[in-house]
Parts: sequence; structure tokens; C-alpha cells
Amino acid sequence: SHRFRLEVGEALSLTGDDALSAPVNIGFSFPFYGNSFSSLKVCTNGFLTFTDTGTPYSNSPLPSTSGAQNMLAPFWDDYDFGTTPRVYTHNDGSRFIVSYIAAPHYSAGGPYTFQVILYPTGEIRYQYLTMTAPLDGGTIGIQDATETVGLTTAYNTAYLHDNLAIRY
Repeated sequence: SHRFRLEVGEALSLTGDDALSAPVNIGFSFPFYGNSFSSLKVCTNGFLTFTDTGTPYSNSPLPSTSGAQNMLAPFWDDYDFGTTPRVYTHNDGSRFIVSYIAAPHYSAGGPYTFQVILYPTGEIRYQYLTMTAPLDGGTIGIQDATETVGLTTAYNTAYLHDNLAIRY
């Protein structure tokens, strides 16, 4: 089943503005642009990275050196979690799931509830449950370690809607 499940797994102690989690164990080796990763970091700004330490909040089309290395960007934009943890992670035995739950936009707007699901095959799925305006200011895509190879699905355009799924 590929149904969206809210708050499944463990809450990350990830709060505030422009913050990055400690490495989170995926539970398997995930192939990405010719490399293999067993952990990832979650940024409050709507992206995951396997290797980077930056927390860029100003989104751009991918690939881009203003993004993060080895970046998964389900909705890269500027968020501020305040004092509330908004991200949950879970390995259900067949996939690794990162859920952003009611993540508020930095200035005004949102909240956004969406997931990134990683499969051992290298498949990446972004799923969007409830997305509240503004929806035309973020980047959706992926990019490699060199920040020169990547894919932009959407950039600063009204592309997202509730119940959308994107598969890479």
C-alpha cells in the first residue's frame, strides 16, 4: 500500500529555522547517482541531503551550487519550525519514509504535509497530502554530489497540489 500515513515513526529533534538534523540511518544501502548511502540528513527547508552540511533556504532550479550536494528536494523553500518538531522518519522493512507534518512557511503560509519515500532499488517517491499556499515559490527535484547533474521537476511555479505523487 502506498497510502500516506501521518506521524509514522520517530520524531526527529529538528526545530527552528535553517536547521539540519544529525545523520539518520536509512536501514539499507540507497543508490544515488553512482554512490551508495546508508544515512541522510533532513533540513527544515524542505530537502534531504546524504552528505552536505549547509541549510540553504533560497531555492533555485537544479542542478545548482546554491543547493545542497546529494540533494532530494521534495519542496525546497524557506520554513521555520519554531519549537515544534515537524519531521518523522520510519523504516517499514521495505522502504524508508521521511514525513514533513504541517511544516509552516517562514514568513506566512503553509502548512505543508508531504513525504519522501526511498526504496532499496533507488526509487524515490515524493507524496503531497495537504499543501496550502503559497505553492509557487519552491523547488522540486534532485541533484548529485557535484551539483552539476540534476533534475528540476518544478521551480517557482504552481505545480503542487494535494494528493500528488512524483516518482524518480
